[in-house]
Amino acid sequence: MVLDAAAIERIREEAREEGRREVKEQHRGFFDFGSSEPIVSTLVGEFRGFGKGQQYTLANGQVWEQIEDARLSGVRKTNPGVTIKPGLFNVWYMRIDGYSTQAKVRRIK
Repeated sequence: MVLDAAAIERIREEAREEGRREVKEQHRGFFDFGSSEPIVSTLVGEFRGFGKGQQYTLANGQVWEQIEDARLSGVRKTNPGVTIKPGLFNVWYMRIDGYSTQAKVRRIK
């Protein structure tokens, strides 16, 4: 099968766009790509509430650290669902499924 120049350029552009999407997804939380879509995953292991300085590992491999003193005490859940939503100025907020309390977090890995 022989491809003409236009077909080759179209394939290259599709590959570039796929690469851009992959970079955006892998680096969300580190850089602001202008997306307002939340990150939805589960926490790995047991969740015992929020606390400033705690680190949370998601099933997708991302690690987030709580940077404010929000509290959610008396909670014990294993592998709970979590939603991390972007705010203004590259600020992110984590919420555990079933609870309204959210904590300000930053991605560290």
